[in-house]
Amino acid sequence: MFSRLYSCWVLLIFADFTYCKKKKCYDVNPLVLNTTVQSPDVLKCPKTCHCKYCRHNLTPSASIITYLHYVDCSSRGFTRVPVNDLPTDAVVLQFSRNSISKLSADTFKSTPIASYIDLSSNKLDHSNIDDNAFRGLAQLQKLKLSNNGGLSIVHKKWLEPLISLQRISFENSHVRVVEKDAFSHLQNLTIVVLNNNGIRKLPQDLFHQLPNLARVILQYNSIASLPSNMFSGSPNILEINVAYNQLTGITKEVHLQDLNSLKKVSLQNNPYACDCGIVWLKEWLNATSVQVLSYDQIRCASGPSEVIKKCVSAIDEDVLHCQSRTLMIIVVSCSVFAFAFSIAFLIFYHRWNIRYFYQRRKLRKQYERITQSLAPPLDQNIQYDAFISYNSKDQDWIVKVLQPTLEAPPYNLKLCVDYRDFLVGEAIAQNIANSVKFSRKTVLVITKHFVHSEWCHFEMEMAHNRTFDTHEDVFVTILLEDVKVSSMPLLLKKVLKKRTYIEWPKEEGRDVFWMRLARAIDSPNVPLEASRTVTNY
Repeated sequence: MFSRLYSCWVLLIFADFTYCKKKKCYDVNPLVLNTTVQSPDVLKCPKTCHCKYCRHNLTPSASIITYLHYVDCSSRGFTRVPVNDLPTDAVVLQFSRNSISKLSADTFKSTPIASYIDLSSNKLDHSNIDDNAFRGLAQLQKLKLSNNGGLSIVHKKWLEPLISLQRISFENSHVRVVEKDAFSHLQNLTIVVLNNNGIRKLPQDLFHQLPNLARVILQYNSIASLPSNMFSGSPNILEINVAYNQLTGITKEVHLQDLNSLKKVSLQNNPYACDCGIVWLKEWLNATSVQVLSYDQIRCASGPSEVIKKCVSAIDEDVLHCQSRTLMIIVVSCSVFAFAFSIAFLIFYHRWNIRYFYQRRKLRKQYERITQSLAPPLDQNIQYDAFISYNSKDQDWIVKVLQPTLEAPPYNLKLCVDYRDFLVGEAIAQNIANSVKFSRKTVLVITKHFVHSEWCHFEMEMAHNRTFDTHEDVFVTILLEDVKVSSMPLLLKKVLKKRTYIEWPKEEGRDVFWMRLARAIDSPNVPLEASRTVTNY
């Protein structure tokens, strides 16, 4: 019953589509006394059709009396539009209840001033409508495409030329998809009828920026949700009908509350889910001054048993336990925040240790790549007596004390030091690898700076791996200053535990220091097992 009533109401919206029947029309133009002066193109009329001259105002404010052709080709069995037989002054074209299945490009090229075209109840298929089918119809105001079984997609290209279009109907045409921005060129659009189709989802911006849009009819579809900010830039909406869809709720983000011109809305017979998400709709229904049709049919389809089949406007929010849910959200949010804060604090507190281990792992990977390309050193490839591993902050002692002493008589040792012997342009890691490889010994100059240096750790790792690759003991250790054992990396602790180190004396005994150091550097690389029994240089 409701469907029949509604169909009648839709017909009322488009009542002026058939106003030609109420007008007094003539077989000839009453304003033209001599028809022989008229163009033959104006006098055309398709066979079996009725072509009458009816009074017509080209614009609403026109004061000049004009008679133009109203062409009625309804129920005439046409399979195509007789484009070459239409009078060029036709303003109304009625082709309803035919068998038209295809619209080619420029179908209406001979009727450029047409203001109303009715193609309802035909056999149109969206795949057989050319993108330029309606090209040239810049004055078209009303287009009726209802009751066509194959219009599953409404294409944007069809509508782009119709810049004057005010009303469009796709009622009961099996529409499934309306393309994005389909109506964006229709700035004069006032009424959109899309009811009784199979639309599941509306494009986000379908009804955006349409300043004259007043009525949107979407009932009897399968729409599950309304897009956020549904009518952005369309402030003159008077009526919305989304009854008989699959809506489970309408949220504040749709912005119905911001449509100041809204007078009438139909929301009934949707499967509303009455949970905490329905609270906004309930409050809006109880507060709005908009006329809500079939108010008592806006009911809960799911939710707590106490609200099933109840009117949305009458549900008890306490039954939904929304406060408990809100509290749970707050507790969970606070817990997540506290956990994230704790992790961030721990990362900040241990940031230097994390950075240290990260860099160590990075350098270790570099070493593994380099050592895979380097063969174990042979005695004949040795170029230096010792590679000096130290921190750059201790360079002054290396340059002024260690190097000049050991490279001068009576020791005459050949040292490898970075500032002099590293190859310019070579990667640092590659320079270190080569220096360790081509030096008989690696001398570790232990200071507080050394134990915190990532590059010193890398040099020590390289020497340690050479020890295992060649089964030779290559370490010579100088303790230049007192360093806490707790601050030393694990590898350095192992080196000092298994080998005797040479401590730099404060004043006396430096001659003995240099002799012991030179002897240790100049000594042959004994096997690992033997080195563990040697405790003095």
